[in-house]
Amino acid sequence: MGPFESEIQELIYGILTGDTALVAHLGGEVADKRIYVSLNDTETQKMSETKPAYVVIETMPAPAPIRLGSGIDDWAERYCLHVFGRPENRDLRAAIEGRFRELLHRRHFITEHFMVYEVFEDGREGALTESGLYDYRYTVALQFLPKR
Repeated sequence: MGPFESEIQELIYGILTGDTALVAHLGGEVADKRIYVSLNDTETQKMSETKPAYVVIETMPAPAPIRLGSGIDDWAERYCLHVFGRPENRDLRAAIEGRFRELLHRRHFITEHFMVYEVFEDGREGALTESGLYDYRYTVALQFLPKR
């Protein structure tokens, strides 16, 4: 499957990296959009005036599929979109969250194997990291069905 843990994570990554406004907020460029799928990728991330933030898509523990009857399973996955930046950069965090909401909230998508029929905010919180960055966590939940 490559670097992605699931088809849904790959979908989210594609949506986020494909948004030029979000990439611009992060100070991303063609070679490095500053959006990653592993917290391990971030150890070397540098912050600067022109690269004020980056995003990590973390897969959260998900509940087991729910049987809807007649062989149809309803699946859900949760993702925490970490926005790492300077603590004082509230306006930038608000702008990035706005892009997340615009791109994902209450939207639906179709992947190769799934129909994502609901995406909703599942939490927002933030905390300082040991390195002094602010980790703003925007959690989304996606509900989807296998395509027939």
